[in-house]
Amino acid sequence: MPTLTIDQLIRPPTTVDEAVNLLLTLLDDKELDQIASMLKDDLIDLHFSTGMYIRNVLQLHDRKNPLASLGHPDDLSLQLLDALWDRLNFLKSQ
Repeated sequence: MPTLTIDQLIRPPTTVDEAVNLLLTLLDDKELDQIASMLKDDLIDLHFSTGMYIRNVLQLHDRKNPLASLGHPDDLSLQLLDALWDRLNFLKSQ
């Protein structure tokens, strides 16, 4: 079971960076490894799996969600996957 702080349970992430930090907590190591090892252009292939999970768990379809102003939920979930991929591959290079 993922460990979340009370703030994460009460307040949804308001920035892409906060969302990526939360996804690093929510996704298991196997899934994070899969994302990191993919070509960035292939992340779209995760639209109906991890992308859907991201849209649902972060409630990207909720217009009151602070992230909703960044774009359509489908586009936003890919943007978050891109940012997550960047972070994972940056961490691997360190």
